[in-house]
Parts: sequence; structure tokens; C-alpha cells
Amino acid sequence: MKKIFFNLVLITLSQYAFGQTTTFYDFNTPGQLSSLFNGVGATGSVSQLTAGGIGNSGGINLPGGTNAIFSTKEGYSLGPAGSSDTFESFIKSEGPNGYSGVGFTASVPVSASSDGFYRPTDAIGISAHGGGFIFHNGATNYTGNWTGSSLSSGITATKVSSVSNLLGEGSAFDWYKIIFKMTRATLTTFNLRVEIWTSDASGIMLESTASAIFEVNGVTNATIANAPILHSYFNFAGDRVRNLDNFSINLTGGGSVIQAGAPVILTSSASESNGVITANGNVSSENGGTVTERGFVYATTVDPTIADNKVVDSGSGLGTFTGSISGLSVATTYYLRAYATNSVGTTSYGSDLSFTTLSVLNKYGGFTLDASLAVDKYGAIGSGKGISRFGGIIDAPLASPKVIGDAYQGGIIAYILVSGDAGYDPTVQHGLIAATADIGPVSWNNGSNISTTAQGTAIGTGSANTNSIITAFGVGTYAASIAKAYSVAGYTSGWYLPSRDEFQKLYTNRVLIGNFNFALEYWTSTDPINLGWATAWSGSTFDDLDAFRPMQVRPVRSF
Repeated sequence: MKKIFFNLVLITLSQYAFGQTTTFYDFNTPGQLSSLFNGVGATGSVSQLTAGGIGNSGGINLPGGTNAIFSTKEGYSLGPAGSSDTFESFIKSEGPNGYSGVGFTASVPVSASSDGFYRPTDAIGISAHGGGFIFHNGATNYTGNWTGSSLSSGITATKVSSVSNLLGEGSAFDWYKIIFKMTRATLTTFNLRVEIWTSDASGIMLESTASAIFEVNGVTNATIANAPILHSYFNFAGDRVRNLDNFSINLTGGGSVIQAGAPVILTSSASESNGVITANGNVSSENGGTVTERGFVYATTVDPTIADNKVVDSGSGLGTFTGSISGLSVATTYYLRAYATNSVGTTSYGSDLSFTTLSVLNKYGGFTLDASLAVDKYGAIGSGKGISRFGGIIDAPLASPKVIGDAYQGGIIAYILVSGDAGYDPTVQHGLIAATADIGPVSWNNGSNISTTAQGTAIGTGSANTNSIITAFGVGTYAASIAKAYSVAGYTSGWYLPSRDEFQKLYTNRVLIGNFNFALEYWTSTDPINLGWATAWSGSTFDDLDAFRPMQVRPVRSF
């Protein structure tokens, strides 16, 4: 059979990566606790109030001596080996004894333990108390104290606290943030990590690093590993915790959120051959319904849906399936994920997988920047020269392609300019480089409210914004000044505080860039012309916030 390829695009699959999905419960909307969670234990004693949470916003309140577990009605699927799930909650620790924690359970309804911690019996999770913590792995508990002087076998102390009663005396405000991370090391083993951060009543961290960090690695839990649907939970036992707020779970590397009654669908992987993308998906559970349609959706924006480009599989029901995609635009970043729709019209999606197409004619008739595949003006392959997609001859050797996530010029490539961006050049790659880690927390202003001319929002305006802020505020330690002064590995100039749209690209490509903590807030260089306020990334969106507020900074530079 004769094969003909029309305008196919070669994808360098070192560029693909799974995205992140975050579910966040701020308890500011009345009825969240009762409508979104199932409860066991003394649930009648637990209330969702309009005040008492972080920043005196809505939150969960309970009297002393309450034993209760609340698990989400929505479910989650585990990702492949290498994926991770991060749970966070803020607790107000006021009582003399007791526990609170977070984690995963496969049980509906939850069966509560009788070991004093009142957590799901099948849980992989954490419980924290004044003097220490307990990692839960089904019937097995791993215990330790915050000073690291007494640890169960297998626990590693990454950072110990000098305060023995950390959740009783670590914060003058009695507020603490618990972070529990579960990494799927292999298909059958998990690595567990807990961090404790001290906080004020507004949710601002009192220190720039966690007060204590402990890990236990290589645990096995067949119930959790093999369950098609898991549920996140938070729990209370005893007298310690009186308030909880801002409960969240972040799925990184392939896990997905499953709505009640919706099928469980996974985006497994993707591969490329001669310009055709082959994607793999799996319906692991129909979740009480019948899957009538399954396939893949893709677009140039994150989280594509069935309203975007769609490739429908010929099969239905449970099991693995594949789909092929061709005819993509060159020099473009795409987002792809599997989907499944059941007989009542409910659609679930797997995790996003992103990849970027390149832009010089290759031997298959598509476009690439891979010199080994380039076709030069004489028809030779692998000459290191090529024919551009605009028909021009490129006689100079082709540079290696730069892709988002590459280490480059002292940082990580965070974004590559596309047509329509200021500074875009179809013959030369330009873009943004992000520093490899955050700086801060630090305020946006320099101790006083001064008007600036830093109103740029678009890509390409961050550097000018930063210079305008420094001109206005002068010498000091604040967001723009520390971004401008950033220096690493010989790259001592050109760094700046990103504009609003530049930071949006950092968030979009956060998995490939790495080392973000979006439980915290990040400053941009955009001044909204509202004296005393500046634009920041907060939670999952931009907001204009008090410029005195300490937040994180991620410097960037252009290339």
C-alpha cells in the first residue's frame, strides 16, 4: 500500500509532559461541607461557618473532643509510576491533645480506625499532633516526633524542628499548614512526605521554609494501588484542632479527577512516528454507568474538551484504546487528554499531556529542527541545514531546538514566543527563561505606597515594568529589586519580575519548569494603578492584593 504524508509535523517527545490538576475547597461557599463531602463519626458537631477560617473567611469549626472523617464525594484516579499527589490543609491547633490529617481512602463509606487516630482503615495518609506525626499505610503506622529524636524504622528526617511541641508552640497565631505528598515510585510502591509550615491567621507563612520535613519510602498498599477510584479525606481526633480551612489536592503526572457517577479515564502515554502522534488511553472503571464513547481531545490551550478537536475511538466500554493525530500546525504547543462519555452524557477527562511541534522541512515532508532529519536545498538529508516552512533556504547549520523545560542560560526555558507575541521571529527562537527556584517571601513595595508606571500586562513588558518599579522605589529589598538582582552561574544581568501575562505562561508550563508551590502566592510586575495594591497570582487566578503582603518571586529573563 502506498503511503502519502500531507504536511505532517515531527514531534520531539522529550517535550511532552503530563499537566497538573488541583481541587481546592476554601469553604467560603455555604453548604460545601455537606454537599461535597461524606462524613462519618461525630459529624453533627462539625460546622461550616462564614468566619473563623484563614483571613477570618469561611471555614470548618468543631468543638474539642470531636472524632470525625470527611471524604470527598468526587473521586481521583492514580497516575502512572512517577506521578504524585499533594494534599494541603490549614489547621488551627488550640487544644492540649489530639490529631488532624489528610490522605487517600478507597472506601465508601469510610471505615474508621480504632487506633486513636480516627482515620480511614485503608488510608495512605498523615496525622499530625503537637509533638509529632503518624504516617498511615493501611493497618501499619509509622510514628515520629518533630525533633527527630524518636522515629519508627524507615522514616527519614529531612528537616527537624527545634520546637518539640511544634503544633502547640510553633506559631503564636496557632495556625499551621500541613502538606502531605504521596509519590507513586513504582506501580506497587509509594513514597510519603510530610511538611509542617507555621502560619499567621491570614495564611502567610511565618518562615520561608518548612519547620519540619519527614519521609518514609517504598511502602506498599495494594488496596490504594489497585482501586479504580480513590477519595481524599481530612480527619479529626481528640481535642487539638478547632478550625480547618483551604483543603486541597494537587494531582501531578497523570492522575485525574472523577466526578460522582462519571467513568474513570486515564491518559496513559503518547508516541510519534513519521509525524503522526499515537495516543494511548484507558477506561479503568465505568463507575456504575456504561461508557458509550471514548477517545482523545486536543487544543492549543490547557484542559481541552469535546468542544475542541476530537478523535473518537471505534470501541466503547472498559479497556485500553489508541488514537492517531496528524495535520498539526508547526511551531505550536498542543495539549491532549483522553475522554470518556457514559450513557447519561457525563464526560470524564484524563490528565493533560503537552507537546510542541517544530518548524523546518524534514525528510518525511513535515517540519523539524532536528538536523539529522533536515533536507537541504540539494535534497541531502542530515546536512545540518534545511528549507524553512516559508520556502527559504537555511545554509547555516541548524541549532539544536530549544524546548520548554530545557535547562538554558542559568534557568529553565519557560515559554517560546509564537506568532502574535511581541518579539516573535519565525527564523530565530525567542522566549522566557525562569529561575530554577522561588525567592521570598517579600513585599511588592519598599515600605511605602508610591505610584509607578508599571502597567504593562503583555508578554514582553515585564522588564520595563521592573525598571519602572525600581525607579519609583529606589534601593531596598522588594519583589522587583530582588528579581533584577538575581544572579546564577555567570548570568548576572537581564533578570526581571514577570508581567501578568508572562507569569501566566509560567503557570501554564509549571510542570516542565518545576519547583513551584502554588499553595503560596506570587508577585507579578504589573501595577493595576490602584495605590497600595499590585497584581499577584493567588490560588488559581490573578488578583490585585495588598503590596505590603509578603509573597514569592520567580525571576525571569528573555532569550
